[in-house]
Amino acid sequence: MSVADKEGLKVVLPRLGVDHLWEDMREHYAARNKTKWRHFAMLTLAELGNWPIEQIAIAMDHAPGHVSRCIHKIKSELREKFDDPFFEQPPRLPDRDEERATRSAFDTPRTK
Repeated sequence: MSVADKEGLKVVLPRLGVDHLWEDMREHYAARNKTKWRHFAMLTLAELGNWPIEQIAIAMDHAPGHVSRCIHKIKSELREKFDDPFFEQPPRLPDRDEERATRSAFDTPRTK
């Protein structure tokens, strides 16, 4: 996926490997800010690792509510920093893939 930052500079965020993701986050977002890295780690554990908020809270030694607020905050900051063309208008996918593409790790599963 490619995005553009507020200055219009194109930044490619890889979907398969995370090696470039860490470098891009350092260069374009967090630099040496420990708090931003900690929040990014929480987001990564939740979204990519499918960790429950309670487990992230234990690992980070924070209350679950605090972890939820941190994740919400970094999502907002990343959306402000990077311009994702699919954020407002998700791409049209075949029906069977629509639910999977629009769900987040924080969504409750739908029962059929």
